[in-house]
Amino acid sequence: VGHCVEGLQLSSGGSYLYVQSRLGNSSVYRYSVSSGDRESLNVGGWPTGMDVDQGTGELFVANHFNGTVDVFSGTTKMTTIDHGYKSSTHDLSTTTYDSPANRLYVAVPEQGVVVAIDTSSRTVDHVLSGFPVADEDEEGENASKYQLAVDTSRHELWVYTVDDDRLRVYDSSYDCLKSIDLSSKSFSGYTVNILRYVSGLGRVFVGPYAYNTSSKSYEDKLGAGQVVVAYDSGYGYLITATADGGTLSIHAVDPDSLASKGTKEITTYSFAPPVLEADTDDRKLYVGLQVEAKVLKYGYSID
Repeated sequence: VGHCVEGLQLSSGGSYLYVQSRLGNSSVYRYSVSSGDRESLNVGGWPTGMDVDQGTGELFVANHFNGTVDVFSGTTKMTTIDHGYKSSTHDLSTTTYDSPANRLYVAVPEQGVVVAIDTSSRTVDHVLSGFPVADEDEEGENASKYQLAVDTSRHELWVYTVDDDRLRVYDSSYDCLKSIDLSSKSFSGYTVNILRYVSGLGRVFVGPYAYNTSSKSYEDKLGAGQVVVAYDSGYGYLITATADGGTLSIHAVDPDSLASKGTKEITTYSFAPPVLEADTDDRKLYVGLQVEAKVLKYGYSID
């Protein structure tokens, strides 16, 4: 799939898979999941975040070097939103999207800000600041120093800042509801983005650690090294992954006890851990291998 794979995003409805490749050629490709046909999207410099509006089907692509967000309908670029915070280092920008609220968040660690964009008006609505400004740290990792997740039912933004080990929660008016000290938690070995909101369970996961979105308090822990990929409400299981020693394993996890009910090693990888995207309606798992520049497609079932 070109030079490398650093991000995956399914289209609304799951007919297409967007593949982000920032290293080498700053590209985003759209693949048909049925035929494998590929189309290129005209993006800016170093695309580092992708999100899809589940209602309109629009794709938002954050361009790290340009300080912009490209908006696509299909493969057609509709507009480019300039949020004003460019980057020049490897401290990667990242995004998350509150689709019901039409609000895209773009984290810019090099500038110490998180930008909130109103996707209806295509304008910047607010800029959150007060985060530690990231110093460039080239360790070959594919994770951002600021990681984002949004509770789309409460319209609350969760921000994990790696350098000061803090998890901050903001309401829809951009007021900080809570700042959680994570310094006692262990994140050794994680080199991918590890913050996940799980719709339907009322939980946000930071790596293996589960926090209740209502009380904003710590609840429980997954098995060592696990990162949440998705929640399959039909089966009633979390799908999690571990990347260890060049082997990727997938787990089916009970959402109440967080105990693993089954594990399967599915592939090997080189250098950077894979990026993952799950289609829980069609029961497909997509695995992006960065160095190998391949996307693997798996069907899955949970007995």
